[in-house]
This record gives sequence, C-alpha cells and structure tokens, in this order.
Amino acid sequence: MEKLIDGIYFFANLMSSQYLIEDCEGLTLIDTGILGNDRVILNGISSLGYSISALKRILITHADGDHYGALHRLQAQTSAQTWTSAPEADAIRNGKVSRELMPDTLLKKVAVYALSPAMRSSPAVVDRILAPGEQLPVLDGMIVIDSSGHTPGHLSFYLSEKRILFSGDSIFRKNGKFIPSYGINCWDEALAIKSMETQLMLGPQIICGGHNIFRLES
Repeated sequence: MEKLIDGIYFFANLMSSQYLIEDCEGLTLIDTGILGNDRVILNGISSLGYSISALKRILITHADGDHYGALHRLQAQTSAQTWTSAPEADAIRNGKVSRELMPDTLLKKVAVYALSPAMRSSPAVVDRILAPGEQLPVLDGMIVIDSSGHTPGHLSFYLSEKRILFSGDSIFRKNGKFIPSYGINCWDEALAIKSMETQLMLGPQIICGGHNIFRLES
C-alpha cells in the first residue's frame, strides 16, 4: 500500500488498483481487487493502525472480477456496507459480470480464457444502490458519476474539492492521450467516449484509474 496524498492510499497489483480513503468517520474502500486480495486490503488497514471495524463502506465501480473478486471475503471479515449501481449490483449478487465478453477472433478467445481464472468472483451482498449525482459522506462530499460504457452501470467517484477522480475502467491513456474503454470488454463504445469526455470536463488533477494513476497539470 502506498500513499497518494494525506488520507488517501492505493494498492497496485498486476490486475487492478484499489483505493483506501480515511476521514473522521472511518475508512472507505474503492474496489477490492481479485479473489484473495482481501488479505492485502486488511493488512493495509492494519498498517495504518486501524482495526477492521474501521472499514465502513466499499464502493464498487463495476462488476468485473478484478474489481470485486475479493468482495465476498471482505464482507465475511468486516461489517462494511457495499454500495454500487443497480446494473452492477445485479451482477455482484449473482457472482457474475454485468456484460458478457464477446471475443471475435481465436486470439481474443484464448486471451479471455487465459484470464478467466484470475477474474473469478463469488456472489456478494450489495447494501445500497447509488444514483448519479448523489453526494456520499466521504471526505466532506464524494460525488457519484455515471461513467457507463465499459459496463452498463459503471460508476466513478469525484472529490471535487481535492479534484481527485476515481474512474475505474472508464479512462485510460495511450501515447500521451486519454482514451475510453474499447474493444471486446467494452459494453458500449459510444457511451464510453461520452463518459470519458464528461469526466474530463470536471477538471480533475489526479485520475485514480482501475489500472493506473494519472496526474494532470493544473
């Protein structure tokens, strides 16, 4: 676990990144990582001097196994509530993804098959359905952003005062330019483009993505 800024930490591994936020109310986790990553999360919480009871909520950006695979084990060990959108909640409650991957070539089919063991997930509880525009009780106000496209109900979370955007898999960067989700794992590419553009218009200074962190110039 590494510190992003005071009060915000991140876990980075080969599959995805997770973010831990502390405030006077306790801890909030954004995404859980793959199956087995619960140990990493709980060790990180302990390293900050907290007990596991300090974890109050888990926000899930979308229902892919590398983003909620460890959720059911975290729920078994903590009393944290899980919040996400309705489409992603339906998938999580069934231990599935919220859209099927449709590889159109043999190479892509092999890639999907090879990654499938690491993307496993089990059914988990969702306690609250989030709607775009809601303000969450995290660091004096975290805004829920509709960033659908990668998946039907993909969510991002924005701390407007700190100008930090937690974008899940809705924003990537290639050759120095931001790009949206695309290809076989993208549910709706046109919607993904719109979601990326909408988020960039918010003017974030730090984009905490599901796989990378991007720092923008002021």
